[in-house]
Amino acid sequence: MAESVREQLLGYLLGALEESEQCEVAERLARDPELRKELALVRLQLAPLDHTSGTYEAPFGLAARTCQLVFEAETPAEAAQPMPTPAAPMDPEVPATAAASSSWRLADLGVAAGILAAAVLLIFPALANSRFNAQVLECQNRLRQLGLALSQYSVDHGGYFPAIPLDGALAFAGSYAPTLRQAGYVQDDSLFFCPGSPAASEEQQRVPSLDELLASRSPRQLQQLRSHVGGDYGYSMGYWHDGCYCATRNLRRPYFVIMADMPAGGLPDLRSLNHGCRGQNVLFEDGHVKFLTTPCLAGSGDNFYLNDLGQVAAGQHRNDAVVGPSMAMPVRLAVPSPPLPCIPH
Repeated sequence: MAESVREQLLGYLLGALEESEQCEVAERLARDPELRKELALVRLQLAPLDHTSGTYEAPFGLAARTCQLVFEAETPAEAAQPMPTPAAPMDPEVPATAAASSSWRLADLGVAAGILAAAVLLIFPALANSRFNAQVLECQNRLRQLGLALSQYSVDHGGYFPAIPLDGALAFAGSYAPTLRQAGYVQDDSLFFCPGSPAASEEQQRVPSLDELLASRSPRQLQQLRSHVGGDYGYSMGYWHDGCYCATRNLRRPYFVIMADMPAGGLPDLRSLNHGCRGQNVLFEDGHVKFLTTPCLAGSGDNFYLNDLGQVAAGQHRNDAVVGPSMAMPVRLAVPSPPLPCIPH
């Protein structure tokens, strides 16, 4: 792949592109699976830097010391000494003061260039990281609000979260969103959309209603609705118990994932495209939200985007959490594939 494309993907991951370029890359990622794979490779190459992604307070006086160091390095030694006043200008047409002024302008230009370079090196990463952190925090806020809505729903429905049917027009993970919306547990459609998603620049962020889904007669139309009805988040698809399919019950487990940034097929361990593939926000059943750099839970190594058979389908037991993308169905008819390996923390 062209080096310029890799540079664009690197800038996209760091949030360092102009707004228009960031949106353009996001749109290309949404359309091009090969480009998404390339983005994943670039992200993996940056993985060793994940532990340094925090924000730190600069030491007191760092900027002043940096500027002084640059000034001393860039200012010629002779420029630091007082300039002797010439007895007479070499060119009678050019005053001596003009010559001295011209000499200082060149020195000042070098100092200014050095200070600007130092400022860019200090500020540019901070700005990129600040933007990324702001998107992560806003995404977490939206997931917490959805968690409150799900919790209230479970209180009103015998302790169960919205169920995903096994068949019919609503038999897909994203149907949780219009269920919450139509029942009044969520008032604002924007809560279902992550600010760090590649599609975040789209003007219309709307969740289709249950009536629209049920009234859809065309398989193609229904498929289009299913692809985005769940917004930018994945949702738990229930589990099997003694041959019976069960909806997820709210047991307030701190380790059980109920929602997360939507996974993307074709990427290593199905990690989300949201937040530049640097990780995903995860909503646990007890209501707390955490940003994880991998969908594999620490300790167990369980990938919460796959069940114990390595499928994007309902869990194999009560504690087998599977967060499916909007179009995912609880039942997978294909032959089970081996689980994808988890990338460790």
